[in-house]
Amino acid sequence: MKKNIWVSDLIKEKDIQQWKQGDIITIKAGTGQGKSYFIKNTLYEYAKANNKKILLLVHRINCEEQFKMNTKGKESTIKIEKYQTIDYIYENDGIYNFSMYDYIVCDEFHYFTSDASFNNTTDMSIKAILEQINSIRIFMSATADLMEKYINKYKKLKTIDYKLDSDFSFINKLYFYTNLKTEEKLIENIIKKNERCIVFINDRERLEKLYLKYKDHSLFNCAKGEKEYKHVKPDTITKMLKEYKFNENIIFTTSVMDTGISIKDERLKHIICSNITDINVLIQMLGRKRILHDEDKVNVYIKNINNNVLGGYLRQAKEKARRAKYLKTFGQNEYIKKYKKKPENKSIIYFNVEDGDIIIRKNEMAYFKTLEDIVSFQTMIDRGYKKVVADTLETKYANIEHLEQKQTLEEYLEGIVGKRLYKEEQQELSDLIIKELVTISKNVSYKTKKLKHTTLENIIRVQLNLPFAISESKREDRFIDGKRIAKRYIIISKIM
Repeated sequence: MKKNIWVSDLIKEKDIQQWKQGDIITIKAGTGQGKSYFIKNTLYEYAKANNKKILLLVHRINCEEQFKMNTKGKESTIKIEKYQTIDYIYENDGIYNFSMYDYIVCDEFHYFTSDASFNNTTDMSIKAILEQINSIRIFMSATADLMEKYINKYKKLKTIDYKLDSDFSFINKLYFYTNLKTEEKLIENIIKKNERCIVFINDRERLEKLYLKYKDHSLFNCAKGEKEYKHVKPDTITKMLKEYKFNENIIFTTSVMDTGISIKDERLKHIICSNITDINVLIQMLGRKRILHDEDKVNVYIKNINNNVLGGYLRQAKEKARRAKYLKTFGQNEYIKKYKKKPENKSIIYFNVEDGDIIIRKNEMAYFKTLEDIVSFQTMIDRGYKKVVADTLETKYANIEHLEQKQTLEEYLEGIVGKRLYKEEQQELSDLIIKELVTISKNVSYKTKKLKHTTLENIIRVQLNLPFAISESKREDRFIDGKRIAKRYIIISKIM
């Protein structure tokens, strides 16, 4: 791992002293690099000594619960609130009283864009916060780039920026998988080894199904109000948040656990992420594992998303952006004439009631995020989802199904070392190797039905890097009913 540098090393008390009312501070630092610690300790001590107040905003109930545990006894200086509370107040024509706070801290402020895809009102809280020019606004995240772009370029506001480079060296191995059966096999192996794993799945129906299948070895966690919440054991979740660890093998969870909370447990050796299109959200999910020392690493398994699926997401994003642009260009009446129905919950456009009249509004954050999604989806299609994710995580990757097939092939070769392989056995070996190559690269194709022994050896030794050699084809004469029959065979040998 890189040398540990913390936010408190980067921002000293002398820096805090220089901040002025109206300043906007951004702190971009990787998960586990002390952003929250800085607020709950360094800034807290300065605020307490100078009779100042801090409003700390978070966006997940588990995060709020764990933060309140960590700031017990500091409540007179730090107030912890959820963004959604502010959204709700402004959605209902209210006004949140920010005036009592000298510092407004937006923890994990990527919330404004990441949640905009399913929360129509994230633009209300960010608008209100940016208007608080009598306070010092502090925005923190490990994935701050998009919101920094919004504040600097879209809103044209100046910021004071602090940055620590992210460190992904805690990833032991990065694997991609395609089949849902592979997902279950991974879970079963983790349970068998009595290790720990967090499973993030952006599909609550499948998440529930997996939990029920492995219920005896797992916890379930989702947000209150969701129908699957009946599986949540609140006391056990609270215990986990308090102790920073869990005793079960698996936690099946939604995005309720994707940011803010910390798990400090060497037994947590695996994280599985399925159907995650937003790489910033993916990074946040991986960050729930807090690294205790250089040998404390985690294996990451990500379900691949193919170009057909990505193309569907791209078309949806373009359609959402098209509707928003139409509303802006032609107005509400023409919009209703054209689309003839209320916008869906996950669209940019939403209805707001003002003085008894229904007004169609555009969620500015959702629109901004959708435009960025269009670029992101196109990049994934052009370069491949796996390549984009691996490059972002600065990590090499492997396809777990390919590794399993390669292992199966290697075991097969071990079993036939020294044996004579005649026509039928050569055909079987040829079929296995062609299947392996086609799995690794869809661009590979062989017109021949059976590979020559020289081609087989080249593939085994060079392309698949397996330690086996194949002898030249040899002749064996047999006498059947007084006739000499020539049969040819090859022999597999192990290279030591």
